[in-house]
Amino acid sequence: MTGRRTAQDNERGSVVIFVSITLIVLLGIAALVIDLAIIRQSRAAGKSATDFAATAGAATLADEKNPRAACIDAFLYFADNEPSVSISEADAAAACAAFPDGVTDCGNASGRNDANVVRTG
Repeated sequence: MTGRRTAQDNERGSVVIFVSITLIVLLGIAALVIDLAIIRQSRAAGKSATDFAATAGAATLADEKNPRAACIDAFLYFADNEPSVSISEADAAAACAAFPDGVTDCGNASGRNDANVVRTG
């Protein structure tokens, strides 16, 4: 019995090695799929918060006719709905300082004279 070795004796542990390597590859692929799904979900949430912030700013602009207040509301709405962002009211006011408090002609505020000028007030 010890003198003859068959081909089956030489391949004795190969199934365990094959299954181990296959499991490692499958676990790696599963981890990659989960990571990509998390990235996709966080981007979608960020886009949604940005869209809602723009809508809040537009609503404020329509109600108050004040671009600076609309900008501040948009920043604060975004900060409230995006957990990874922290913006104070002072930071939002500083970021929106370039906007005038109230304008009668938004087209001229940017230095352009378009046919589609937004007039408020």
